[in-house]
Amino acid sequence: MPLQRKLGSSRSGISGVEFVMVTRDGTPVACNVTRDALNLLFGGQGGIAAVGPLAVFDQYRDKIEAIVSQKWDCSQLEEGGIVVRPEDVLNAGLG
Repeated sequence: MPLQRKLGSSRSGISGVEFVMVTRDGTPVACNVTRDALNLLFGGQGGIAAVGPLAVFDQYRDKIEAIVSQKWDCSQLEEGGIVVRPEDVLNAGLG
C-alpha cells in the first residue's frame, strides 16, 4: 500500500530532513532522508550546504517519497519509521 504525502510536515534536523507520510487510513509514518542521501541526490552542485537541506528535499521530494513508499511496502522500517540512505538513492537509480 503506497504512502501519501502529508503537507507541511518537513523540517530540517541534525541527521537530515524529517517528514511524515500517511497510510491510506491516515496513520502517520515518521520518515527521514539523511544529509548524505540529499547530497547524493543534489550531486556535484556544491552539496546541500549551497542551498540548504529543505530546498534539496523540496526539489527531490517526489523521488524521495517514492523510495519511502517502496521501503514501506517491503516492511523496511527502522528507528520507528522509514529512513532514506545513500544506498536507497543508488538502488533507485538516482545517484
